[in-house]
Amino acid sequence: MEALQQEAGLEATENVYLAPWYGEEKRSWWIGPGRSGKFLHVFRVLPNISRNAPVPVRRNCTMGSKTEARRRDRDSMSTFYTYPEPIPTWTFQQNPSTNILNDVFMVDAQVGTTVGVGGIILHTSNGGATWTAQASGGIQTLFDVCFLDANTGIIAGASGTILRTTDGGATWTPQTTGTRFNLNGVAFLDADTGWAVGENGTILHTTNGGTTWTTQAGGTTSSLRAVAFADALNGTVIGELGTILRTTDGGATWTRQIGRTSNKLLGIYLSDANTGTIVGEFGAILHTTVGGEAEVGVAVEPLPAELPRLVSLDQNYPNPFNPTTTIGFTLSAPVYTSLVIYDLLGRTTATLVNASLPAGRHEVAWNAQSQPAGVYFYRLYAGREAVTRQLILLK
Repeated sequence: MEALQQEAGLEATENVYLAPWYGEEKRSWWIGPGRSGKFLHVFRVLPNISRNAPVPVRRNCTMGSKTEARRRDRDSMSTFYTYPEPIPTWTFQQNPSTNILNDVFMVDAQVGTTVGVGGIILHTSNGGATWTAQASGGIQTLFDVCFLDANTGIIAGASGTILRTTDGGATWTPQTTGTRFNLNGVAFLDADTGWAVGENGTILHTTNGGTTWTTQAGGTTSSLRAVAFADALNGTVIGELGTILRTTDGGATWTRQIGRTSNKLLGIYLSDANTGTIVGEFGAILHTTVGGEAEVGVAVEPLPAELPRLVSLDQNYPNPFNPTTTIGFTLSAPVYTSLVIYDLLGRTTATLVNASLPAGRHEVAWNAQSQPAGVYFYRLYAGREAVTRQLILLK
């Protein structure tokens, strides 16, 4: 840097700045000015440099290797260099659709598939230089796609849609799932073993490549958005209201975990059985290296008849409502109970019950006259159990 300063007529003690030069060469940058009033032009784009805000540069910063001979501009007496670094950027790729695209999966740097609204499936075999449409056989929105290799892939979508290909997408075959709920996420360990998750707490499992799908009990009615498995036994499902479910037996039983948020969780990656990262609304990022943290006493596997659940929470009625609605719930034993209303940000809006209640059926009304219209959630805490449902206030 000092050598460049000297060549530009700048003293080592002078302030030196980098700023963009938008002339004939759009990628040029100038260093200066110094006391001599001269400028040193460097053909190089540096990352994280604002177009309108010159950034001080330390004298010992590395400027890179000169690749072309220096030339002198006889009029300005400027010194020019050219540097080989490419501009780091994201570029738009042309495709035959204007539909919303919900997910993409790249098998490698060249082969990939994206899916979206209206049953759209696009495929590339040249890194996205060209995308071609593939026939999905329907118009249902497709939410998630995964591939095991260049030929074998699975797509999950609206109204219980599961599509499978074994020829790289040349043909997609619909599978019978037994549900009409939207399926938001899908994950496969191999050609045979996979899971799909969706609305109303739906968890589906297959061990024969989707020829048959069976339901697994997750113990929730929250919409589930994504699923990931580290191996055949250890997996995690995430969803709305901060829902996190974990299994260590391939989904035979699922245990609710403490998510520490009521925000919608949208994406998950498991590095191994204990290490994972979850992301969601409002910048939520959750990370664990111990397999998460179970909610004590909340096992979500089906309970035997002789051990009924302590609490049952009804859907409020009417719903949607304005301004009053009734919430009913049933307790199988006396227990300290709380019924709390939350807004979309997880803030407490109202506490309707906070007392020790006897066994039996209970009802409580909520008058939301002072609250703005929107979506709310009501959560019933009874002992160590907790159940959440959604309600909608209209104005």
